[in-house]
Amino acid sequence: IVDSVSACTNYPDPHSRALITALACHEGVDARNIVCGNGAADLIYRMVHALRPKRALVLAPTFSEYECALAEVGCAVKHYPLQEAKHFAVGLDIVDCIDDVDMVMLCNPNNPTGAVLDSSILPRIQRRATEVGATLVVDECFMDFVDDADSHTIKPLVNGGRDIIILKAFTKIYAMAGIRLGYALVGHAETAQKIKNSGQPWPISVIAEQCGIAALTEAQYIEETKQLIKTERAHMTHRLAQLGFTVFPSATNFMLCKTDIPKLRERLLPYDILIRECHGFTGLEEGFFRIAIKSAADNGRLLAAMEEIVKQRE
Repeated sequence: IVDSVSACTNYPDPHSRALITALACHEGVDARNIVCGNGAADLIYRMVHALRPKRALVLAPTFSEYECALAEVGCAVKHYPLQEAKHFAVGLDIVDCIDDVDMVMLCNPNNPTGAVLDSSILPRIQRRATEVGATLVVDECFMDFVDDADSHTIKPLVNGGRDIIILKAFTKIYAMAGIRLGYALVGHAETAQKIKNSGQPWPISVIAEQCGIAALTEAQYIEETKQLIKTERAHMTHRLAQLGFTVFPSATNFMLCKTDIPKLRERLLPYDILIRECHGFTGLEEGFFRIAIKSAADNGRLLAAMEEIVKQRE
C-alpha cells in the first residue's frame, strides 16, 4: 500500500494486466480467461448482467447476493433446499433439479453453512449443466481454507472451454476485505470478455492491484493461516458443543451454530462481540447464527462470554 501511494495520482490499468499475469501463473489458467473485480460481489453482478439468465438454480440457504443480482435482471430463482438433518450437505439429487435452468450457482464451501461439496458430485453437476445448456457458477471464495482443496475445486475443468465460472477473492484468506479485490476464472474467453465489458471501466484501484500481486507471493502465510483456522475450529466446535450449542461441520473459517437461547446476539453486545444471526437466510429460522474463527485470544473471549450467558440462563 505504501509503495503504491505515489501512483495514485494516475488512473489504474483498466485491464489489470500485471495482476492478471500474476494470477494466470498462480492459478494455471490462461490470462484471457481471468476477470478481476472490486471483490467477488462485484463480479457476481457483472456476470449476471453480462449473461442475463432467465432461470437459475440456487442453494438454500446460501449467500444472499446471488439472488439480489439475479433479481436485477428479472431472473426466476429455483431453490435446492439444504436439510439440517443432513448437516446442510448437497446431495446427488441436485442433479435432478438441473432441468429448466440456464444458470446453476453453487457456493463451495457454502456460506453460511461451511459445508464443502462432495468431490464426486461436482462432475455430475457439471455434466448435467452442460446437457441442459446451463452456465455453472461456483463461488470458491472460501476454498483456500479447505484441507485437500485440490480435490474439491472445479478448477481443472476451466481450461477445457466449458461453461464454467469460478469466483475467487482475496477478501477471505488474505484478510483484505477493505481493499476489495476478487477475480473470476472463466471457461470461455469470450464469456470472460463479456463480463469484462459489463460494469464500470476501472474496477480495480492502483492499490488493490499491487496488494493482489504482493499477496500471491505469501505462500507461508496461507499455510500458517490454514493450520491456525483448523486448530481453532476444532477447539471451538468442542467447547461450544460442551456448552449446549449445536455446531454444524465446517470446512472453512466460520461455523454455523444453533441455539434455543433467545436474543443471543443482543446478549453478546455488552461483551463487544457481534455474531451473525442467520434467520434472514432462506431456509434458516430463529436460533441459527454464524461465528468467525479468529485468533485464540478472540475465540477465548467469545467462549467466556457464551459460558457466562449459559450460566445466567441456568
